[in-house]
Amino acid sequence: MYGQYCDKRCPDNCVGGTCTADQGDCYSCTDGWVGPKCQTQCPFGKYGPDCRENCSGHCRGNMTCDPFSGFCREDCEAVERKHCASLCMPGWYGKDCSRRCSKSCLNASCDVTHGTCLFGHTLSLPHHDDGIPIAVVVGVTLGTLLVIIIVIGTVVIARRRCRQEAGDQQSSNPKDVINTRGDVHVHVYEKLSFGNNHI
Repeated sequence: MYGQYCDKRCPDNCVGGTCTADQGDCYSCTDGWVGPKCQTQCPFGKYGPDCRENCSGHCRGNMTCDPFSGFCREDCEAVERKHCASLCMPGWYGKDCSRRCSKSCLNASCDVTHGTCLFGHTLSLPHHDDGIPIAVVVGVTLGTLLVIIIVIGTVVIARRRCRQEAGDQQSSNPKDVINTRGDVHVHVYEKLSFGNNHI
């Protein structure tokens, strides 16, 4: 209350409803108001205590923000928060940063409002259903086949060497083979001649 007889109420926008006793000037204003009696709303582009805060430049349609809260009166253009204070993270654009930049944008960078590529397009390969580039799928498949062929080739070569070594060991001592065969014939001959002597 203020005035000569304290019969006047302090202005509604005075913090805590307090003001000077003689003139009724507010000690401080609630958010969104300025002036001695806090009777003037924040000017365009300002908000908060004593209208010291600047509204974001990212409110849709260059509209101003709410003088009390700082929220954009409409929506934000290409920002993440209701205060429209921070731009979209790289790779995102549009209202509330809800849309992804095209995969063909170089560095995944696009205009935060319209989504047009900032640095041009990349040469992109078609993608497999799970988002893996076909070139990667083909490369992995060919690499796997190459490894299988190398393993099979190594096994075949190793077997051939083993067979050759076994054959070389048998043919390295030809006298043993002849003697073995000769002994068989000798034994048969001895049996036959032994049988003839007794007749």
